[in-house]
Amino acid sequence: MALTYAQLSKVQEALKKRLLGMRLAHLGQYAPAVFSYRLNAKEKLVIDINGANPAIYISSTWEERESLSTNFYLYLRKETAGAIVNSIELWGEDRILSFTLEAMSPTFKPITLYLVAELIPGKSNLLLLDEEKKILIAYRTGSFHEDRFLARGAQYLVPEKPEYGKNQSMPPFDFAEYCQNQRGREEKLLALRKKEKYKPLFDLLKRKIKSGEKKIARLQDDQEEAKKHLHDGDYGNFIFMNMETLDPTTGWMDYYGEKVELDPAKSLSDNAQRFFKRAKKAKTALNLQEINQKRVRKELSLYQDAQTLASYADEETLDALMERFDLSKEKKKKNGKKHGIASSDLPSLVQKDGVTYLYGKNARQNDFLSFHLDTAKSHTWIHVLGDHGAHLIIRKENPSKEEISLACQLALLLSDKEDGDVMVALKKDVRKGNVPGQAIVEHYESFHFSKIEEEAKALLKEEKRISL
Repeated sequence: MALTYAQLSKVQEALKKRLLGMRLAHLGQYAPAVFSYRLNAKEKLVIDINGANPAIYISSTWEERESLSTNFYLYLRKETAGAIVNSIELWGEDRILSFTLEAMSPTFKPITLYLVAELIPGKSNLLLLDEEKKILIAYRTGSFHEDRFLARGAQYLVPEKPEYGKNQSMPPFDFAEYCQNQRGREEKLLALRKKEKYKPLFDLLKRKIKSGEKKIARLQDDQEEAKKHLHDGDYGNFIFMNMETLDPTTGWMDYYGEKVELDPAKSLSDNAQRFFKRAKKAKTALNLQEINQKRVRKELSLYQDAQTLASYADEETLDALMERFDLSKEKKKKNGKKHGIASSDLPSLVQKDGVTYLYGKNARQNDFLSFHLDTAKSHTWIHVLGDHGAHLIIRKENPSKEEISLACQLALLLSDKEDGDVMVALKKDVRKGNVPGQAIVEHYESFHFSKIEEEAKALLKEEKRISL
């Protein structure tokens, strides 16, 4: 829920206790409208001006990630780097929180700046003002014809909302609890970040898949059209066997009750040759259609696999995909080698009733699957209990008991076991160990299986490798 004016006043009090006299450093833009300043080794001040629920809070779970590079971020980082927070005030009668900052001018003279967070649902904004409260930059600018002209050089005007903050009832409000609740948004913000940062990749894959599907549809139409003329040679043979009784000037002939069109301007012999040529062309076309369809389906499968991989992958894998499709601005290198995804690292999958079961067959595949490929915290992670074996992930939220049972049996089979105990956990409770393929599971349930059903054994025969 969005903050009320009264609640924001409590947030202001808590932030004043934490931030007054502190230097702002290490600004980052986590997602399209989410910014953070690092407070210490573990905590960050987060300013989220997204949509209907803007927020400002302190997070201790914020992951360190490369900042999105936007003009607004670059300007704000330059102007506020090392600035000291001198005061935090509420402006006007609406939800406007202002940070008064002491910064340095390009000539190394102290200057006053105002970092203004407008936390109004649906109209949130972040602005930087100079000493005269004129706008230096605004995340969301306004039209010249609007009452508040939000552009560089314009005088900042507080939104008019008479008596908004007065006569409001104030239910109990705990800042620490509020911050804890806001941290639950961070997984959704990560999805927004991926959508923005890797938009060229997602757009490319979407275009390629759509184009491939259209090509296949066209090839299938051409194939059906060619099939109509595959037996036209029979018409030619019929003409030669009935030359005495056929008259091409009528424009048609009766072929065992079927009315077949003839070219009245051509002789019977020429009409027959036309049918022979058309049959030969149809046969050649069908052979080419089959070759072309295999080629297009292979290309389409490549892009579909990449799209599936991208949907759940972490940023390291997405960077590699960007490079794989020549979309990265820089060719990143790691340990002196070109960074990429080795085909031997890619896990396998089986599918049943629309549910996908992903699994690795060695330490590198397990590591790639659990910590790079599928990063959805709500997916179910499965492993044999107390022994080495395959990592298996059900790519679905809240799978049924039957689906979990099938996955457990698959995990046993993939770990060369016909019975045994299996641990079932949520992906959010699994973290990476010190060596490839090692997983540390914080919370799990265990189940015992004394028999593997034939259904599980049969399903593994339909295994597919994820490919690029």
